[in-house]
Amino acid sequence: MQYAIREFDFEAPISLTLPENCSGIAIDVRRGPRPVGFLMGPVAAGSTLTADQIQAWVKRDIETACLEQPVVSAQSGRSMPSTTIVICTKDHPDLLARCLTSISRLALPEGSEQPDVLVVDNASRTQETREVALSFPGVRYVLEKQIGLNFARNRALAEARGEILAFIDDDAVADVNWLNGLRQAWALEPAAGAFTGQTLPYALATEAQITVEKMGGFRKGFLPVVFREQHRSDPLYPCTTIFGNGCNMAFRVDVMRDLGGFDVALDMGAPLPGGGDLDALYSIVRSGHALVYEPQMLIRHEHRPDMEGLRRQIRRSWGTGCMAFLTKMRDTDPLMRNKARQFIYWWIRSMLRQLVDLRHEPADMPRPLLLQQFVGAIIGLTGTYGRCRRLADRIRNQASG
Repeated sequence: MQYAIREFDFEAPISLTLPENCSGIAIDVRRGPRPVGFLMGPVAAGSTLTADQIQAWVKRDIETACLEQPVVSAQSGRSMPSTTIVICTKDHPDLLARCLTSISRLALPEGSEQPDVLVVDNASRTQETREVALSFPGVRYVLEKQIGLNFARNRALAEARGEILAFIDDDAVADVNWLNGLRQAWALEPAAGAFTGQTLPYALATEAQITVEKMGGFRKGFLPVVFREQHRSDPLYPCTTIFGNGCNMAFRVDVMRDLGGFDVALDMGAPLPGGGDLDALYSIVRSGHALVYEPQMLIRHEHRPDMEGLRRQIRRSWGTGCMAFLTKMRDTDPLMRNKARQFIYWWIRSMLRQLVDLRHEPADMPRPLLLQQFVGAIIGLTGTYGRCRRLADRIRNQASG
């Protein structure tokens, strides 16, 4: 099972032919440089989709508002703030090289400075990470010995030279227009505390990768959104909102420093591989700052290639990590306590209902994967966040001692 990934410009339509080894296609639909939709489905190997067929598919399955959205122009006379792009990495020199290559090819917005690029090595076992980072001109390298993604993110926050600190994961590549997307996001709300962007698949070469995209992937829609502390009619907002993904997020450095940085008890690797991005983005909105989601701030992420890796990710990151964040919110944010409790109750009840209704396949994901998420969520409810806080304190004490 393999799907070909292709781009299709709605304003300059072309035909697309599948390779003989592909049984389906995923189409990144553009209007010029702007992503406006994502299509995916089975197609016979070696067949050709004509431009007219693709345009008909686009008109049927992509919202008109996405296709017709106006291009936001950066404010004239105002320079975009300086930016530090950071890759936090551990023992992935090949992925790091691919990511840095994509960053080196970014189109620079008119009037903008070249971004500062920083690699934070989270205690890799060999010198390969350092060698790869320093092989790229202008790239800075620092070693963070305290193992845990949020320890690495806090080191990046301390080392940042730009006014905006942008994170791209090592298993992702930046679209050539990613910086222009960040500029578009900033132009929508220059005083925003954080910016997030679209995430599309880098490859759909395995059953696991295709499964992730059938479940919706990491996509967050194709219309820009400015989130504020009071934003939606949803009575549980902002507890119910996923503002973006950790593989593609940016923060105003001064705002994040004022908030105390990233919570090292979340996203700390093996003990708790998740929740840190949710917490950081939530803290921006809760502190009264706007958060902008801009689809043109686009990366392509390489999903887990094997089903076992996907099951582990869903159980530990999507289940335990997310629930650990929600329990932190419940226990440490008095004004959100009731909302967090209600959302936790709704989420557990919803998963249980889907698991026991054997007449219908769950709408969101296959039942075996939903079970993994449910098990992970229950683990997250059993004091995981508190245990990880104590572990993080021990790691910090060892480092300072």
